[in-house]
Amino acid sequence: MPRTPRAQTDKRQRILQGAIEAFSDQGFHRTRVSDVARAAGVADGTIYLYFRNKDELLATIFETTLDRFWQRGEEHLASAEDPVEEMQRLVSLHLRFLGEDRRLASVFQVDLRHSVTFLGEVSRRVLRRYLERVAEIIERGQVLGRFVPGDSMQLAGMVFGVLDSLATTWVLSRRNYRLESQIPLAQSFVGRALLPEPAA
Repeated sequence: MPRTPRAQTDKRQRILQGAIEAFSDQGFHRTRVSDVARAAGVADGTIYLYFRNKDELLATIFETTLDRFWQRGEEHLASAEDPVEEMQRLVSLHLRFLGEDRRLASVFQVDLRHSVTFLGEVSRRVLRRYLERVAEIIERGQVLGRFVPGDSMQLAGMVFGVLDSLATTWVLSRRNYRLESQIPLAQSFVGRALLPEPAA
């Protein structure tokens, strides 16, 4: 019996979830395709019906997760009353989203950094979408005089760097705390960093 599109989609999703579990437990480079297959509950060869190799699996995890992030957050961000509130919501969304799944966060914060594929074309294409969205918020705030003047993409990279550092520290920490507990500190830090210089 031929596989239905729904069945193929479900199996593909099982493979991606299995990859997240295997990568987070063993690390990307130590994980074999057979480990992913075992975690997903499929035969080894089935992986290659959907993905060429481990790098493509990792890149797909990154892309599909960012898609889910924007599907959840875009309307929430757009309903903010002004760019300052929108930036505060973005900070909260970023940390809450990653904080919901420590295994996924581990793949994002650790394994992705060790993939040549991610560091190349995928990073430039997919991460740029995030940075451009943050830059749009910053530019609107600059027009209103609410944010410091400057290169909006460079400032967006700084905002990402703060949130990325908090997420990495959480993933690697031996302390038991929730990533979302860092939201007030992150909002305060980012908000102050973007404040324009007071007029002389």
